[in-house]
Amino acid sequence: DKSVLTKTISEVKAKNKLINTINISIQCKEFKFDIDFNHATTEAQAKNICKSAVQMLDKNANQKSYKGSKYSVLLNKVNGVKQFECDFYLTCAKGDSWPIYGTKMAGSDSFNFSNAKIKNRTSYNNAMKNK
Repeated sequence: DKSVLTKTISEVKAKNKLINTINISIQCKEFKFDIDFNHATTEAQAKNICKSAVQMLDKNANQKSYKGSKYSVLLNKVNGVKQFECDFYLTCAKGDSWPIYGTKMAGSDSFNFSNAKIKNRTSYNNAMKNK
């Protein structure tokens, strides 16, 4: 439901002054979070904001709880079938450790993040201009 995404985006942005822009979209059975943070943001803060955003999305979706998980069936399983995963693309103007990619798999409460250290900043900037 698009209203759930819109509400979540508004709430996450209002709660976190470190966010420049945020977009949440649905692609197949994945929630895609694209978040750009301001220059004062640390990697740890960005990761915590992602976790909080997923919790807000889950709460706003108002689905049944899933036994043994802090997330609902939306981010777990229904009749043994995995539901939605969450993928993150996090950017920030500072530091070479950005962008950061992340995933929360359906059926798991844990998050995995990896830094995509850019070795050639000029090539990256040129690629982003053509995006």
